[in-house]
Amino acid sequence: GVVNPHLLLGFDVAAWRYQEGDSAVQFNHYDAMITLFPSASLGLFAKGGLGYGVTVFDTYDGDYAGDDGLDLRLGAGWEFQLGSSFHLGVELAWAATMFETYATQDVNLLATFTWY
Repeated sequence: GVVNPHLLLGFDVAAWRYQEGDSAVQFNHYDAMITLFPSASLGLFAKGGLGYGVTVFDTYDGDYAGDDGLDLRLGAGWEFQLGSSFHLGVELAWAATMFETYATQDVNLLATFTWY
């Protein structure tokens, strides 16, 4: 939702999976986000939010482990306006998911698709 030309409230979903041989790790992030545009006309933004994260470790030989916990995401990027409500962009994001005894972190370069 657009609060004003410099502030958006929204929900981000991001996931990635890395596989090597018979093993894989996957990170899923589901976060309520605040996005700030210092200059509404330039398209540059910074964002942050909290939500729910899931980390899955899979060895494909029957061993599987997964955990879920509190998720924190921070990002910055640049959006390109394509019409009155649709934007394409690029974002560099860092996320951490905190579990009871450990945390996972990942960094992503994302293509973004935004509809306001």
